Amino acid sequence: MRLLAATNRDLAKSVAMHEFRSDLCYRLNVLPIHVPSLRERRKDIPLLVRYFVQRLAQRMNKPIQTIPTEIMNALVNWDWPGNVRELQNFIERSVILTTGSVLKAPLAELTKVHDENHTRGDTTLQSKMQKLGISRQDFEN
Repeated sequence: MRLLAATNRDLAKSVAMHEFRSDLCYRLNVLPIHVPSLRERRKDIPLLVRYFVQRLAQRMNKPIQTIPTEIMNALVNWDWPGNVRELQNFIERSVILTTGSVLKAPLAELTKVHDENHTRGDTTLQSKMQKLGISRQDFEN
């Protein structure tokens, strides 16, 4: 029996930091395949977008024919921290929301997710700054 395993973690580093079992790493490391993330292969994004839109529109019986340039540009420029799965889920939401032949995408979601990733939804910094009496104006030019 062969096992196929995938991870976005650096297993060698995890083994060195004692976060992953070395014996399991060696057993899994028969034929490593490095697949770059979407942010490393942005040229693939339009092809994937077209594929997902076509497949999902057909499955949902929607007549989507056009992907606006503004939407495609936004998708290509997004970092996709969730990689292909995040892109596919976003396209599925877009297809669900679309009525008519022109894809409509909730681009505001990309901005919201981006902001939350920067702060990780954590207000600890803000509360600590308040406790210490520090404001943003103290650091602006």
